[in-house]
Amino acid sequence: MRLILLILSFNLFAQTNVKDFCAVGDGITNDLPAINNAVLSLSDNSTLYFPPGKYMISGDIAISNLSNLKVKGYSATIIYNSILPSGGVWLDASALNFAFCDNLTVEGLAFEGSSDVSNSSNVGVGIYLTRCKDTTVAFCNSKYGGALTWVTSGLPNDGFLMTNCRSYGAANYIMLGTESIIESSYFEQPDDPLYDSPNTTHAIYMTAGSGNALFSGNQFKNIRTVGIKISGSNSPVENVSISNNIFTECSQAILFGADDNQRHDNCSINNNKFIDCGTNRDGWDGQATVEILGSKNTSILYNEFIYTRESLIPPSGKSAIQVHQYTSGSQIVEDVRIIGNTFKNTYDPGVRAGADLVTWVIKINDVQGYCRVAGNDVVNVGQTACQITNVQSLILTDNYTWGMARFAKLVDNVTPWVNDNVVEETSTPFQQILNPPMLDTLTMGVNLGF
Repeated sequence: MRLILLILSFNLFAQTNVKDFCAVGDGITNDLPAINNAVLSLSDNSTLYFPPGKYMISGDIAISNLSNLKVKGYSATIIYNSILPSGGVWLDASALNFAFCDNLTVEGLAFEGSSDVSNSSNVGVGIYLTRCKDTTVAFCNSKYGGALTWVTSGLPNDGFLMTNCRSYGAANYIMLGTESIIESSYFEQPDDPLYDSPNTTHAIYMTAGSGNALFSGNQFKNIRTVGIKISGSNSPVENVSISNNIFTECSQAILFGADDNQRHDNCSINNNKFIDCGTNRDGWDGQATVEILGSKNTSILYNEFIYTRESLIPPSGKSAIQVHQYTSGSQIVEDVRIIGNTFKNTYDPGVRAGADLVTWVIKINDVQGYCRVAGNDVVNVGQTACQITNVQSLILTDNYTWGMARFAKLVDNVTPWVNDNVVEETSTPFQQILNPPMLDTLTMGVNLGF
């Protein structure tokens, strides 16, 4: 019996060292053949270990049909998508390529790709997952090349956790499946003008048919398109929480919602901090800091929007929060709560900010059900605090604004209840262009504080 237990214990923790199969790890030698030989020795309940070093590879490290597998290597870097000693260039491939693996852990590894991002279709990806279940990526770093991870879209890849990872200079996005958590990780694109091209994309992308996702405690900096994009066609995305993240100088921080007739449901965006986001400088593609498309039951609660520069978005026409229907034939937005958020200009609080900072702080178009905008503080961040058009049932209450050109502008087919808002140092507190006009029984309760 003791011998059987010893054998079982040995198999459970069996470790395969790539250097035992003649991998060099000097950053020059092509280590792919040696690593592939090490992979052939793997079985269920085993570990593939990379000792400290730099492992240059000329193709995918393909691993499939294993369970309870760990791949680890603190102070080890896999160099992929590189110029080979023969002079050729390996393009458009992943470093680690997993298929049909369950209970997979990748821990401590670093991935380095090409710094040439002129064509994002040729940058590859660090970790590629196809039909994998319950995957953990922890304490991994990625520099240049493609995204740290990519989950094959349209296929079941349930259960994904990324924690304490760092991505710098990725020229494409992390693709996610169902049951995904990304926490305590860092994503940054450099100031290099090459990243201003349309080829560079989001940091994280969850596409249609996914859901049950949590993004918490992450940081995003200089992302050219969208920090977290959750959108797509043909099937819905449901149950997403985005909380306690920091977005700094991102073209757009968050986009949630459907771009066709499939509605996305149940998104909570709360307790995040947005610093100088929504910018359109240097050709960046910012529409709004937070944009909500066809969806139901969206909450934007207790976030901070901070602006530290005189001008963010020439030409004007951007928003901090924008809620709208994607196109006339796509899914409409239903039931939105924008509550307890703070919008603040710290550049020069004594000087009125104009439309070059933010044209509309909160811009809402075409919402069915209820829309509640309440308890928000808007202090000197642009032209109009709220512009609202075609909203079935609007509650605009307990908001505070200072130093704006206009508090609220209501346009066409808005049924409002406006109450207990405080407006100070504002040129045009309230503008109504309503069809039908606001009822007297509702306007009697308005307190604009002037």
